[in-house]
Amino acid sequence: MFPLLRYFSIASAVALLGATVLIVMLYRHTVLEHVVEHGEVSNVAMAQSLWTDVRPVLGPYLSSTGTSSGEGPAFGSMIARLRQIVGERIDGRTVFKVKIINQEGMVLFSTQESQIGTDYSRSAGVISALSGRTASELTRRDDIGALGHPVSDADILSSYVPIFGEGGDVEAIVEIYDNVTALTHHLGRSFIGAGFAIFGLFGLIYLFLLLIVLRASRTISQQHRQILESQAAMAEKNRELGEEIRERVRAEEALRDLNDDLEQRVADGSVQLRETREDLSRKQRLATLGQLIGSVGHDLRNPLGTIRNSLAAVAVLAEQAELNLKRPLERIDRSLRRCESIIDDLLDHTRVRDLQLAPTAIDSWLKAVLDELTLPEGITLRCDLSADGMAVPLDADRFRRVVVNLFDNACQAMAGNQDAPGGDSAHRLTVTTRILGERVEISFDDTGTGIPPDLMSKIFEPLFTTKPDGVGLGLPMVKQIVEQHGGEIDIGRNGGGGARITLQLPRHQAEEEAA
Repeated sequence: MFPLLRYFSIASAVALLGATVLIVMLYRHTVLEHVVEHGEVSNVAMAQSLWTDVRPVLGPYLSSTGTSSGEGPAFGSMIARLRQIVGERIDGRTVFKVKIINQEGMVLFSTQESQIGTDYSRSAGVISALSGRTASELTRRDDIGALGHPVSDADILSSYVPIFGEGGDVEAIVEIYDNVTALTHHLGRSFIGAGFAIFGLFGLIYLFLLLIVLRASRTISQQHRQILESQAAMAEKNRELGEEIRERVRAEEALRDLNDDLEQRVADGSVQLRETREDLSRKQRLATLGQLIGSVGHDLRNPLGTIRNSLAAVAVLAEQAELNLKRPLERIDRSLRRCESIIDDLLDHTRVRDLQLAPTAIDSWLKAVLDELTLPEGITLRCDLSADGMAVPLDADRFRRVVVNLFDNACQAMAGNQDAPGGDSAHRLTVTTRILGERVEISFDDTGTGIPPDLMSKIFEPLFTTKPDGVGLGLPMVKQIVEQHGGEIDIGRNGGGGARITLQLPRHQAEEEAA
């Protein structure tokens, strides 16, 4: 709580003391002004009366011409006469010094003879008197010459009184020095008494106000305690209410969480049920398709084998008969291989075999597989194999189908594109390998038209194809084999606009432990 009583006591005491000092100072200033005004009136009367007596004696010396001859016996006699007149007039008065100054500011007479002939033309009092205004000043003097004996440590009221001639001009200046020390001492005692009286009066007012503030402070303190008690009771009620609200909020949150969890479980159950149904349906279709493909594949292999045997016999007979049937027979052979490849893709997609993994140096194995493949006319192969002999766990037979499939797809894409990028008539397939930490990356980059972005999400779906004679099982089979090897496959576009297919396979664990 704000310490009202203490602050009021200190602030009021300081204010009352300051007010007392200020009032006493104002009172002193006002009284001293009255002293100066009253003393000035008395000094003016004294100066005018004194001038009446000294004017006949001083007359010849009022002009500057007379002043310059003030060294002779006549001048000394004049000074003595003036001292006598002035001494008689100020005898028994508080006036102790008189100076008479001419129009040029030169001292013609002074009760302090050392000042006679001194130039006071620049004195502020002389300037004011020459302009026709009486100038008075109350000062404290430590030592000042006087008629008879010097005066020291006294309050002096000095007045410069202009004396006007018959034409209304200032004829001379009479300076009166009046010793008002007794009066100022009396006033000083009066000031002290007035100060104590005012301070006592203010003290009584202060005590009266202090009692009022003390009573008010006690009342405020009591009310403050009551307010604090009410606030404490209200805070306790608020705390209880807040705790009750928090309990309700926690209960609502728990209920909402249970509801959300139930809804999520229902949603997850619905999704899982739908996925299970779709997976079951897909497996049923694949099982049916697998049975059909197995039966059809077996039935097709027999006539294909007969055709291949007959083709071999025809090739021998054509060679013996020197018939030029090499190119037609090669086309038939490629078609037979195509049919066998389709049958193999169908069988591989419908039945998953266990892999026969063996540590394989990927660079040398990949180089050997690519060397076995035949490039179509107008397509070149560039190999940049940088796996540095890294071995990967590989089923060589199964993974060979991945390489062959990607090789064939790239060649077919480039064969369908008339011009290679950059105006080059020859297309190029680039196969690269590199080590990425604990994996090896294999990339196939062609210069074909690339895969449209809107088909990227469908490219691995079974039976989806963009080729007129395609089945749509090649890339799904590739993805299946790569994932069986613990790898990943990604399809995108390269800098030349063609397709880029990237495979990543894990390194052989025994090699990692040995390293």
